[in-house]
Amino acid sequence: DLPPLLITSRRKQSPFFVGLTTAVVLLVVGVLGYFGITSLLNDKGKVTQEAGRISLRAVKAFYVKNISAGTLLVISGEAVNEYPAPRAALQVKGMIFDARGEILASKSAFGGNLLTDQQLASLPLEKIEAAMANQFGDSLVNLEVAPGKAVSFMIVIAAPSKDGKDFGVEPTGSTVASAKLQQ
Repeated sequence: DLPPLLITSRRKQSPFFVGLTTAVVLLVVGVLGYFGITSLLNDKGKVTQEAGRISLRAVKAFYVKNISAGTLLVISGEAVNEYPAPRAALQVKGMIFDARGEILASKSAFGGNLLTDQQLASLPLEKIEAAMANQFGDSLVNLEVAPGKAVSFMIVIAAPSKDGKDFGVEPTGSTVASAKLQQ
């Protein structure tokens, strides 16, 4: 049998040292956890993000007098697919700005829904808005827009403010076109 250890050889750690060690360990674990979660979230976003955009060209605006809704501001142009793959449901938003650049009114519409001047002048506003909301466009022209190709758009804003001094248009979205069904 060995004799019991002397009291002087059984040292106890000071509470200050134990607290400091615990704080440092918790800090290191917290920092590593934060950076680990942040890098996972950033990597996830990078994987799902596709390179490309929808651009606009040949944008113009004009007024039409509708028999039931009064004055309509019509903004038209083309939305161009600059993604490397076909896109569907290209959508644009038209805005009316006042002299300070504040938005007075805005309206979104899907590409491929064009109305004639006669239709704009005579159709009820509800039918015009229903036509602009057709996600895939008239004759499905907005269903599969190939890379580099364009789809025409028309945005109709009813009763535009008399304080409107300028207009603007921006693309607001599109989706990846699904593969065509093979028959």
